[in-house]
Amino acid sequence: MPTGTRLESRIDWLHAPEPWVIFLIIIPAIALTVWLLYRGETPRFAMWKRVLLVGLRVLAVLTIVAFLFEPMLVKERVQVENSYLLVLVDDSYSMSIPDRYSDPATLSAIENVTGVQFGDKTTRMDQVKGILSNQELRFIERLREKGNVRVVSFSSDTREIGDFPRLAKGSIASPSDRLDLSNLEVRGKVTRIGDALFETVNELRGEIISGVVLLSDGRDNGGLLRPEESADRLSVRQIPIYAVGVGNAEEPKDIRVSDIDVAEVVLENDKVPVDFTVTAKGFDGRVKVNVWLTPEGGREPPRPETHRYIELEGGEEPQFERLEFEPRYPGKYTLKIEIPPQPGELFEENNFAEAPITVLADKIKILYVEGPPRYEYRYLAHALVRDPTMEAYVLLTSADPGYTQYASPGKSPVERFPDREELFTYHIVIIGDVPESYFTVKQKEALVEFVDDQGGGVVFIAGEWNMPARYRSDPLATLFPVELEDADPSIYAGDDLRDDFNITVTPEGQAHPILQLVSNPETNLELLENSRRSDFGLSGFYWFAKTKKLTRGGVALAVTSRDKDRHVKYGPRPIFAFQYHGRGRTFMSLTDETWRWRKSVGNQYFYRFWGQVIRFTSAGRLLGQKKRFNVSTDQREYTLGTPVRVLARILDQSYKPLNVDEYTVHVERIDPPAEGKRELTAVQTPGRPEFFEASIDAGELGLHRVWIEDREAEVASTTFRVVVPQVELAEPRMDRSRLQKIARLSGGSYYEVAEINDMLDKVEPYEREVAVPAENTPLWDSQWLLLLFVGLLTIEWILRKAFRLI
Repeated sequence: MPTGTRLESRIDWLHAPEPWVIFLIIIPAIALTVWLLYRGETPRFAMWKRVLLVGLRVLAVLTIVAFLFEPMLVKERVQVENSYLLVLVDDSYSMSIPDRYSDPATLSAIENVTGVQFGDKTTRMDQVKGILSNQELRFIERLREKGNVRVVSFSSDTREIGDFPRLAKGSIASPSDRLDLSNLEVRGKVTRIGDALFETVNELRGEIISGVVLLSDGRDNGGLLRPEESADRLSVRQIPIYAVGVGNAEEPKDIRVSDIDVAEVVLENDKVPVDFTVTAKGFDGRVKVNVWLTPEGGREPPRPETHRYIELEGGEEPQFERLEFEPRYPGKYTLKIEIPPQPGELFEENNFAEAPITVLADKIKILYVEGPPRYEYRYLAHALVRDPTMEAYVLLTSADPGYTQYASPGKSPVERFPDREELFTYHIVIIGDVPESYFTVKQKEALVEFVDDQGGGVVFIAGEWNMPARYRSDPLATLFPVELEDADPSIYAGDDLRDDFNITVTPEGQAHPILQLVSNPETNLELLENSRRSDFGLSGFYWFAKTKKLTRGGVALAVTSRDKDRHVKYGPRPIFAFQYHGRGRTFMSLTDETWRWRKSVGNQYFYRFWGQVIRFTSAGRLLGQKKRFNVSTDQREYTLGTPVRVLARILDQSYKPLNVDEYTVHVERIDPPAEGKRELTAVQTPGRPEFFEASIDAGELGLHRVWIEDREAEVASTTFRVVVPQVELAEPRMDRSRLQKIARLSGGSYYEVAEINDMLDKVEPYEREVAVPAENTPLWDSQWLLLLFVGLLTIEWILRKAFRLI
């Protein structure tokens, strides 16, 4: 962009030879020729007269030569062009981190430069905005005194937020000519410093760039070009980077609560175990942990359900904790495990973790049908009838007439398998080693309907006589999460039962609540797999039912560990497996020897395992029983910008699907509160007419509520939380070393925020002069040149006359 011009003139020769030819050949030749002509004059002719006449004759001849060389008067306008200074501002989500500074002098210096008074919520972006807007610092104005300034924000992409011409030194920009910071907000899920440097410089192709001012915390986690590569490229083009590190490079102090593991359905006044993980950087000692239960769609409770104290170990290694609480009222809640913010802590947003939980007033109603009175039956039946959270009925089909069946205290025993209406009053049915002939066709059909349509749960426990060997091609086999061998499984009866084996927990099993026997994942895995072969691990099994493979929807939680038990085609055979079937869930234990886990520890792990199996498998029935309306999201927590899938289940007064194609779903942000709400159109799901589905983007951070209405009254709701992508917060420290390297590679310098005044003084301006032709006038066609030639000849003739040479 030109800032000033001046006019310059010169003479160009259109047909002149090289200068050395003119001065070494043409001029000496002309002078010599003319001199020789005058040598014939009288000897009495004075030397000065001869030189004068020769000079005039030479000049006349040179005038003729000048005509032949065609001289041209060229006038040029010289423009002075300013360079550009680029200001790159990092607007990724790591810039939303509120830094804590241990040195008061450093904090004071930053406050002086930025004009920002620091508080607990002051972020890195607040510092940048202070730098750009502080009228005492005059950041943009001082750069504009050295050239044109373009301001660009960057993260996952780049966005221009200001372009300003050069200012005269000492000038003050008018308010309308200042940088508008209203659109400068944190917005990017990743930071691509290298790409941003390359793209912004490349957009100014043809312009002079005297330097790049980079305002960033140096965290780079994406892009095609590494920042160091872009710095190298700018170095070749002699474009230095002046990197300003925004943020604290010291090791942060932070407490993070994560990985809540709790049953999704619990019972009122039941002792509910909750496992969670705590990572404490820079903290050790005793801290308080609170357990909150917030009703969905309701207000925060006035006090926590319970609390306990734990010892923080510090460092970066996660520590695994467990606590118990007793929910007092039925309902749907959000369970929150929280450690109150500690002095000097970097983040407060990750001091808690949440999980959905439903508290029921009813006990879990169980029907356990067993064949022979094997060990698994003895211990499991006793556990069920003694559990105060369960209403258990045990039916031993091989018992003699008159045998008193087991039942929970105060309940009448059952003497037969219930009919369809009675069956649907249960939450879960456990079927042991019962002959397939025991059940009638209608009973089998009722069991399938119990799972598919009523959301009930069925647990199968394998046995050496009947289950699942005798159920090949049986209607109940459709509920199995495994496929049976094509041949008669009795071919495996000859296996050597003298050597026990341990299970191998699958990746799905390691994360599933059924197999969480202790809170520490590593300890839990060692316990289940007995990998250390010591008294610590659980006892192994001697027998299991060998099946072909998992069904299409089946999920294996544990498989056999022995190579000889592998299927030749499908690999390790399952020991524990489950599947979602229709609205319900089914689980199968392919061994009947979990009672061996009681060795040396009693019922501790045996009871916990089967309690978790029962709670998980019955959850569909417990949650969906007699409910016309339900709304849920596919996750409880989403990173910013990811899609949120909303699923609503809606039935009419007859508990049949609605005869409509669409339904309205409402969404609002409740923490922090936002004005207004959104309405989504949920579309009926093909093949499942009672379900309506909608999708939205997680576009705002915070806690959101989703609800549906019937006749303008709210009938069901749920919540979800939108959080910052963890890739941006994984390492919160300002990366000073990377910024220093970028600056050094480009030929620039690194500065702290408190040193910005030094940076502004050291930025070097750069100017370029560009000549633009304005006018060309031919001199060889000028009358003045002709008059010069005639004048020279006339003067010579007069002098010759005066010297009496003619």
